[in-house]
Amino acid sequence: MKKTTLAFTAALLTSSAFAGDFAFSYENEELLSKSGMTHLVDRLESEARAYCSDEYRSVRDLAGKADCINEVITAAIDQIDNRELVAFVEGQDPNVG
Repeated sequence: MKKTTLAFTAALLTSSAFAGDFAFSYENEELLSKSGMTHLVDRLESEARAYCSDEYRSVRDLAGKADCINEVITAAIDQIDNRELVAFVEGQDPNVG
């Protein structure tokens, strides 16, 4: 099993008012089934929430935190660059097992 780690600087995100690094690891096998994608997206959402909670704890900016979560998730999915995952996240039926 090959583990891939995404890492990017959150300062690249448009409405983010912080500079920090977000890293997310996933197994390529997670992209081969709907259950794997469900697990991947659940973990990604959880890690993005934790990351953005840490970043926005001191400013108590709930709208900024929500934007941060959405942008981190979107950036990670863009970097994974998998058509089936994008279809899955958009509520379409991906062509996987």
